[in-house]
Amino acid sequence: MRANLKLTFPAQFRYIIAMKALIKTGSSRRVPVPPSKRFLIHPTHTGACRKDNVVIDLNDSGLLARLHEDILTNPDAERALTGARRELCLDPPPSATPLTVALAVQGSLNEYAWPVTATEAAALVTAPAWVRAMYESSEPDLERLDRGRRIPSLTAVATESSAAVQHMYEENPYPRWHRLGPATPQELGQILHELTGRAFEPPGFIRRPRLLVAGCGTGREMLSAAKAWQPASITGFDLSRTSLAYAQRMADRLGFDVELYQADLLELGDWDRRFDVIVCTGVLHHLEDPLLGWRILARLLRPGGVMLVGLYSSTARAGVKVAQALVRESGLPPTPDGLRRARALVMDLPPGHPGRNCTRMGDFYSLSGTRDMLFHIQERTFTMPDVAAALEDVGLEFLGFHSGEAARRLYRTLFGLQQRLAWWDTLEQLYPRMFLGMYQFWCRMPDLHQMSGAQTLRPPERKEINNENI
Repeated sequence: MRANLKLTFPAQFRYIIAMKALIKTGSSRRVPVPPSKRFLIHPTHTGACRKDNVVIDLNDSGLLARLHEDILTNPDAERALTGARRELCLDPPPSATPLTVALAVQGSLNEYAWPVTATEAAALVTAPAWVRAMYESSEPDLERLDRGRRIPSLTAVATESSAAVQHMYEENPYPRWHRLGPATPQELGQILHELTGRAFEPPGFIRRPRLLVAGCGTGREMLSAAKAWQPASITGFDLSRTSLAYAQRMADRLGFDVELYQADLLELGDWDRRFDVIVCTGVLHHLEDPLLGWRILARLLRPGGVMLVGLYSSTARAGVKVAQALVRESGLPPTPDGLRRARALVMDLPPGHPGRNCTRMGDFYSLSGTRDMLFHIQERTFTMPDVAAALEDVGLEFLGFHSGEAARRLYRTLFGLQQRLAWWDTLEQLYPRMFLGMYQFWCRMPDLHQMSGAQTLRPPERKEINNENI
C-alpha cells in the first residue's frame, strides 16, 4: 500500500465543500485546486482522493448518502470515484467499508456504467464478494424474471421498426429508477391556467382526470404525474413487457392502482377509450410515422382535453447527433461493455466538442440511458416550425411549454404572458441548449362549446415534418 502518499491539508475542506455542491447540482464545473493542495490520497487509508483537480472526501457522510440515493451525474466526480474504486479493487482493505457499500449501491443504480480496466477485470476473478459488488450484481434480473407477468395485450406489434424498438427496451428497460422525487399535489387545471398567462380556463373534469400515459415505460413519469395530479384513473401502455413489469412493481410498491397494457401506438386506432389528459413524452420521436401516432392519440383525447407532448429538438440535440455518429463509426455494440466504451469515447472528447454536450444529460450516466441516447435504432428530431405544422395537422391547439421555471421567466421577460411558438422559436435560437432534454409542451383538443381563449397558432409555411432518421 502506498502509505507514502498519505498527506493532510486542513485547507482541503473548502474544496470538499465545493465538491459536495458540485455533486448535488450535477454541474460540470471543475473545482479549482491550487498547486500546493494538489494531492492524491490512497482511499483505503485516509478516505480522500483527487482526480483532475477535484478533491473528494470519501468518508463524508453527505457524499456517501448521495451515492446511495441518486445516480451521480458529474463526469469529474465519476472519474475521481472510478479511480477510488480501482484502488479499492487492486489493493483492498481487509473488509467492506461504508465507501465500498456506497459504491456498490451506486453501481446498482447506474447499472455499472463506470469503465473497468483489464487489470480490474483480472483482479475481480479472485476478489472477495464485497469487491465484486462494486462492479456487478449478484442478484437475478427481476425484470427479466417478471416478463411472464399477466399484463394484457391490446395490439400486435405493427412493424419491423416497432419490433426492433420493442427488443431494445426488453433488453434495457428505460428509465431505471427506484424512487419518486418530492412532489406536492397540484391541481392540473391551475397549473395550465398559470402556464398560459391565465388564458386557459380549465374544464371541471381536469380536477380529477382520467389519465393515459402513452409509452409509459418503467412508470416513472406516469407515477410522478399520478402523485402530483391525483387523477381519478391511471392507464398506461408500452411496447416492452419488461418495462411494464418494472412499472407494475413500482406502482405496487408506492401504492398506486394502475391499469397497464402491452400495445403498439400505431395499432390503437380502433381503441374505444377516451381520456381527459394524455401524456406522451417519449414515444412520437421514436415512431416510424410520428404524425400517425399523434393523430391516433388525438382521437383518444376527449373534446376539451389536454395533452402533454415531448419531442426531441433538432437545435438542442445537434451535439447528441454528433456523438451518435461517432458511436456508429466506432462499431461498438449495445452490450454492457460496448455501452461503457461508448461513454468513455464521449467523455474523452476535448472541451468544446459538440458531442460532449451528452455529459450534460442525466441519461448519459446509466447504461439504459446511454443506450437510449446513443444507440437508439430509430429517432427523429423536430424544429418549432415542425411542431406548428404537426399541431395543425393533428387538430390541436398549442397552450404553452412545460419547461423549467427559469425558461418560463425568461420568456415572460422578453415576450410577456401570451404563448406563441414563434416566440419560443426565437428564444431557442438565442439559447440553443434550452431544450437539451426535449420540447415538452401542452396542447388541447378544441371544445366547440367552450373555447380556451388561448391563441390558436398560425403555423409557418413549411408544413412537412423533418423525418430525417438519424
